[in-house]
Amino acid sequence: MKNKPAFPRTQWTGHKSNDSYVNEEGMALLDYFAAKAMQSLIITWHGQLDLNELSETSFKISSAMLNEREKEKNGK
Repeated sequence: MKNKPAFPRTQWTGHKSNDSYVNEEGMALLDYFAAKAMQSLIITWHGQLDLNELSETSFKISSAMLNEREKEKNGK
């Protein structure tokens, strides 16, 4: 499973004396998926998980999503 950036971009620095482009990786895709999963869990589980369980479950969902994404990319 590759933890690629969710929002990579190239940004122009725009400095007069040292104009250049800078690559910014942004948030990791694993973290982005985990944040989305956590939002759903918070809404649907109504405080029935403690914070550690909430985080752990969010990252398990996120890892499963990335694994499935990789399988689809490689033709299963």
